[in-house]
Amino acid sequence: MLDSGPHAYWRLDDAAGSGMAADSVLANEGADNASYSGVTLGQDQGPLAGSAATTGTFNGTSSYVSLQQGLVSGAANQTVSLWFKTSSPDGVLFSYENAPLSAGSTTANWVPAIYIGSDGKLNAKYYNGNVTTMTSASAVDDGHWHLVTLTAGGTTQAVSLDGNQIGSQAGAVEIAGQANNYVGAGYNGVGWPDEKYYGSSAAYPEYFNGDISDVAFWDRQLTSARSEEHTSELQSHHD
Repeated sequence: MLDSGPHAYWRLDDAAGSGMAADSVLANEGADNASYSGVTLGQDQGPLAGSAATTGTFNGTSSYVSLQQGLVSGAANQTVSLWFKTSSPDGVLFSYENAPLSAGSTTANWVPAIYIGSDGKLNAKYYNGNVTTMTSASAVDDGHWHLVTLTAGGTTQAVSLDGNQIGSQAGAVEIAGQANNYVGAGYNGVGWPDEKYYGSSAAYPEYFNGDISDVAFWDRQLTSARSEEHTSELQSHHD
């Protein structure tokens, strides 16, 4: 993972009881460390076969990881990648928004960039003027580990699931002014499709129920070839 030069990389394998999600990019000197809220650590095994590393377990009601503010809004070209495992629908994996989750609801400027819908399928996109998501053909709430990579560069974006590109879109990515960035939770609702708050007049926090591991963020768009190479490197260790 580190060979690909991520801006930040959170393994989520910190010791039980830790309040800090350590960033493994040593050159950052801890500046990009994240914080846990309600995440159980050291309980479940991560996705890499033969590794003793554990993962973060999210309870579906209050768990999340807060990334440093402005992570997404500070980069027009970017990529986010993470492993996840769940048996539950309706959960946000990665999000960015103007209001903090503690506000309880919001009516403007939120993006559930990667989430599992009510039908168990994966939905993903950086906001580009509409809320039509790129969606997996099959459900991913099957209790198995999956790897998702969402990448954007100016006027194009694409999402890959388990090493296969499942969607792409054109249109300028709009990210400015949304300082709060979360793993395992985010606002959802109103017009965003395939989720339990669809049709509501406001968006509400939606929490992921399951395990998340090896969250990485690049402040550049990974090319299709580099994204596939990155996925192959990880899956070569995946059970």
